[in-house]
Amino acid sequence: MRGVCAAGVLGLAALAVGCGDYPRARVHGKLTLAGRPLTGATVIFLGRDNMTYIADLHPDGSYAVDRVPEGPVRVSVQKPPPRPAPRPNPPAGWTGDAKGKIADPVDDRAKASRLDVVEAPPAKTSGPQLPARYADPNQSGLGFEVKGPDHEWSVDLKP
Repeated sequence: MRGVCAAGVLGLAALAVGCGDYPRARVHGKLTLAGRPLTGATVIFLGRDNMTYIADLHPDGSYAVDRVPEGPVRVSVQKPPPRPAPRPNPPAGWTGDAKGKIADPVDDRAKASRLDVVEAPPAKTSGPQLPARYADPNQSGLGFEVKGPDHEWSVDLKP
């Protein structure tokens, strides 16, 4: 019986070693867009183990992420979606029911038609915008081979 248990333990150990236990690396660098530091974005590495490794970019475009498996890596760079526009503001002097109850549907329709819609200010942009193709690791054209325990990867993205 001991022989069967020992063989089972050895089999599980061999299986665990052979199942994607790759050497790991710290990947770090800097991303720029048309020569300027890329900010407000996230860089995502898709490792050979089919896991994602994510790092937010610092104001200077630098990043660092640990435990990326050595080997081929595909990369995507994404910016968060724009924030939704604010809710419309009621007109000056408008007083509604504080509890949100509708007392007179006809009167409420008249009030609703008088609401002023305030448009969101245009997003402040400075410099080139990140093209959408960089969000997909299969279309970004970004990738490299992670080698060694400390791998530096920097790139200047094209608008």
